[in-house]
Amino acid sequence: MERTPSPARQSMTQPSIDRETVWAQILEIYAVPGVQPACLLLQDRFCVDIMLLLFSLALGRCRRQPLDRSDIVEADRLIAHWRVTVVQPLRGVRKSLKDRVEPVPPSQSASIREAIKRAEQSAEEIEFEVLAEHHANRSVLRAEHGWAEAAIETVVAYFAGNTVSSTAAERAEAVAAIAYAAELTRTQDRV
Repeated sequence: MERTPSPARQSMTQPSIDRETVWAQILEIYAVPGVQPACLLLQDRFCVDIMLLLFSLALGRCRRQPLDRSDIVEADRLIAHWRVTVVQPLRGVRKSLKDRVEPVPPSQSASIREAIKRAEQSAEEIEFEVLAEHHANRSVLRAEHGWAEAAIETVVAYFAGNTVSSTAAERAEAVAAIAYAAELTRTQDRV
């Protein structure tokens, strides 16, 4: 995930949360080895909105208070239409172009695939902006030990209810990898 300035950012009011810090936390968590494949597994197998998951973790790190289930339900209602009509179709086209789309070989479609990837990343950034704007004035509480795993499980459980097949071991492994990354990077912040 690479951050580029978005038009949505310019048009929204200044919230009380530091968006740059929250975004930096998202990128930091996502960059930990093992997190990207864990996120992709949760996204592909359990229909988890990874931006919402990472946003909850980053908010939890910055404010010591991740989103609870009612927050996730509310956030999903806020961004679901955007995700379904913009983010997911872009992702689908990008994934389709990874393989051969007759009669064009992948080597010839690579530039359009990269452009679509950038558009998908921009769409995810807009989703982040909407989430940040919506959660700008949350109160700050102290999170308990194990907050990261609880935050991830809350998001995954919400979205996993929308899936047909699931493997508990894969899910637990993915949750543990992302929770470890969130806790690891949080510990490094204190040093």
